[in-house]
Amino acid sequence: MRSTCWQHDIREKTLEEDIKTLGISPEEIKIEDFSIEHVPLDNRDLIKQAQEFILRYEWLGSIPQRSTNYFIARFKGVIGGVLIYTYPNSFTKKLGEYSKNHERLLARGACAGWTPKGLASFFIMKSVRWLAKTKDIKFFTAYSDIEAGEIGTIYQACNFYYLGNSFGSKMLYKITRKNGQEGWVNQRYFNKKRNYKKYLKELGVAWTHEWDNGTYGIAWGSIPGEIAKAMKEEGKKRMDACEKRVPKQKHKYMYVLGKDARDTDFFRKLVEDKLKPLERYPKRGEEPLKPVRERTVKSSNVTEVI
Repeated sequence: MRSTCWQHDIREKTLEEDIKTLGISPEEIKIEDFSIEHVPLDNRDLIKQAQEFILRYEWLGSIPQRSTNYFIARFKGVIGGVLIYTYPNSFTKKLGEYSKNHERLLARGACAGWTPKGLASFFIMKSVRWLAKTKDIKFFTAYSDIEAGEIGTIYQACNFYYLGNSFGSKMLYKITRKNGQEGWVNQRYFNKKRNYKKYLKELGVAWTHEWDNGTYGIAWGSIPGEIAKAMKEEGKKRMDACEKRVPKQKHKYMYVLGKDARDTDFFRKLVEDKLKPLERYPKRGEEPLKPVRERTVKSSNVTEVI
């Protein structure tokens, strides 16, 4: 196993260039010097800056679909960290209807190498508390990629529940993106609405607004059967034509926070009963941990954050 993760290596690689470009002295910067901001999705300029930051500093080098919330950490106006929350690719079914209305995935996150130690955990918890208080989000999930050398150190520092290391896609498919770079995607990539639109355009069929179900959804019931069949067949054909590989599974973490202490206690008890979080966190070089039936985490008060 790697002694460091890819994210750490990117921070180190970009540090010298950042110091020269920004003219800053990292040793003089403190966490309290940063402002934490929630960025509305209609602030296109700041969203673009946040996305460019992720493309530079986050090891996956891509922007997730179905983004719901952006957060930035700024030092004297300079972005030093970005978090992007999305709808989960798959809601935590064992939590029932609660998950559909109250769960978000921390899909991307990065801090520049010149930022102080501890900013990432401070940043994450600020965003979690803001979402819990402002948007009534209660379940915050995150994954750590074993292939990237990650074990979830930052989530451990934030006292997330650890749910194990058997999560993620069973198969990945190699594609070439618009910028010419190659990447690996899961099966859901071929079923995205933007790709279905592209398939139909190439088949000579125009997409109509009646087939839209919100921003990302598809109103399948409104699509003629032969067209729907052609869409799905084309997606499967393109998927089957790709080079394939079986990836390592991922670590999964979850933080739970309600609108007040009683709410937090209720939902943490629900998670403990339904998901059976593991007793302790994984460490580098250890064998996978075994689950236990109970794990108690003290609730914390919700405070105003931004």
